Formats: sequence, structure tokens, C-alpha cells
Amino acid sequence: MSTAGETLATERIQAAGYHALEPFPGRVNRRWLMECTECGEQQRLRPDTKLKPCEHKIWERQRKTEETLEKQYYDALIVVRKRNLETKNLRALEPHPRAEGVPWWVECKYCGRTWHMKEDRLRACPHKGTGDEGAPPPPVKPAPKKRVRKPNDGNLAFERFWEPLPVRWTVQGLPEGNNRFRTEIMRGWWDTATEREREQRLADQRAHIVATVARTMGVNVDPAGVTYTMGDEKSAGPVHPG
Repeated sequence: MSTAGETLATERIQAAGYHALEPFPGRVNRRWLMECTECGEQQRLRPDTKLKPCEHKIWERQRKTEETLEKQYYDALIVVRKRNLETKNLRALEPHPRAEGVPWWVECKYCGRTWHMKEDRLRACPHKGTGDEGAPPPPVKPAPKKRVRKPNDGNLAFERFWEPLPVRWTVQGLPEGNNRFRTEIMRGWWDTATEREREQRLADQRAHIVATVARTMGVNVDPAGVTYTMGDEKSAGPVHPG
């Protein structure tokens, strides 16, 4: 083994920013395990005249890994926040800011009040006031698809499918004559919906009536005191459209 060759190889790798991790292989045209003194990446390189400084690719890989992990984290966080929006009867007016604890523009689905509340402290709207100033416009709703009804040719089952099923609501605590509301559900949807879907539709309509009473009458009512009957039975008194 040439001492002069080892000395030359050692000088070359030091000049290129490496240090050896194993004994000199004996010749400069053989690969030598070395480590970058800046980024710590280990490589087997020949300590010849073509030896180049490290490109620090390990840093780029680490950066991409961190970006991927951060994206996965915020994607999961957005799913949680959107679920919270639904449970609080809110809708987003802008994309999630992809940061924790920052204000997020949202809107109440029922009274239209806009809020600039922190994305980790979403709360239900009390249906009071006009909202915070400077809110962005609501997102553009997609154009509804036109429903094409096929000719029924006298099919009674088809007619029943499209028949509206009335739901009559009574709000306890309001004066007689102003405590009745009416909504509708398509009978065809009701007949094919699951029990959970039916309960959710009725819960949405009940919340809508509570919000309507708060907005038009200035009265906050307990949702538990809003009862309903379904079908065509007549109501004793005027009925307001839901």
C-alpha cells in the first residue's frame, strides 16, 4: 500500500468536504466509504481527480419528507374541521387556512350570519346580529341539475313517488296561532331513506324552524319543544311555511 497514495486520497476527500469512515482501500480508483462533513450523507466514492463536493441531496429528501408529512397532517386536520362545520351548522366561505388557531371565515347555514372565528374554536351560531365585517362573498353554488320526469302513463306508484309529504310542526312557548309551521319531504325519498337519513332530515328542518323563529320573532326556543306530525291531517290554526 502506498503511503503517498493514501495521503493524496485523504487530502482530496478533505478538500471536497468529506472524511473517511473506513481504512484507505489501497488505490485511488477504488471506492472509499466517506461521509459529508456538512449534511452527514454517506457515500462510496473514488478519491480520484473526478471527486466532487457533496450535493447535499439528503437535505432535499428530508425537506420533501417533511413537506409530505405536513401535508398529510393538514389534510387530516381539514377533514376534522369540515366535520365540525357540519355539526355546528356552518359552511366555509373560504378554503381552510392550513394553519392551526387562525381566523377562518364561516357562515351560519340558517340565518346567514358571517363569522371570522378561529378554526380550532368553531361554535354554533346563536342567530343574533348581522355578522363580522369584511366577510368574503359566499361560494358560488353549482347550477342545479334539471330533473327529468319520465311519463308515468297512469302509474299510481310513480305519482306517489313524487308526492310531497307534509310535515306540520308545533313550537311550544309561542302564542297560539303563531306556533305552527309546515315543511315538506318528497315521499319517494322518504320511502327509500334509511332511519338515520330520515332522522337527520327532520333534525335539519327542526333546526331551520328554530332559526326562523329567532330571526323573525326574536325568540329563542328549545329545539326539544318543537314537535311534528306527518301526513295530511288538518291543523287547528294558521300554518306558516317552514
